[in-house]
Amino acid sequence: MGEVVALTAAIGSILKAIGSTGLYLKSVSGASREVGDITKRVETTETVLLALRKTIEDFPQPAHFYDIWKKPANDVFGDLKTTIEELNSRLPLSGSTGKLSNLQRAKWPLAREETVLLLSHLQAEIQMLTVVQNALVLYVLGLHVPS
Repeated sequence: MGEVVALTAAIGSILKAIGSTGLYLKSVSGASREVGDITKRVETTETVLLALRKTIEDFPQPAHFYDIWKKPANDVFGDLKTTIEELNSRLPLSGSTGKLSNLQRAKWPLAREETVLLLSHLQAEIQMLTVVQNALVLYVLGLHVPS
């Protein structure tokens, strides 16, 4: 049961960081196609994380499953959290006021090359999250390879 709590806490931490990112991205999503693409990828990431957390909570697995699964899952969670935190460190997030100025909303703080790189990182992390989710679902359905 401790594994479930730790995994859902890791997911919750990423979702919290994504919440800040999402608020900013929604306020500037009309700025460029790339920003719109990042917004979609962040939203997709959030959706996959929510589904993964729900699966973990609804279908706890035996300890031997987590012994194998948690390391790759935590690696993906760590990479994703780092990406989101690095993005958030560059964004003019609203802080305590809850509002962004028009100038903050109008200016995208990343260079085009950084934006393209961010898009590729988010896409790769979404794919890895999907692999982690599929491994869990296959195990839940009893379609795992016997050890």
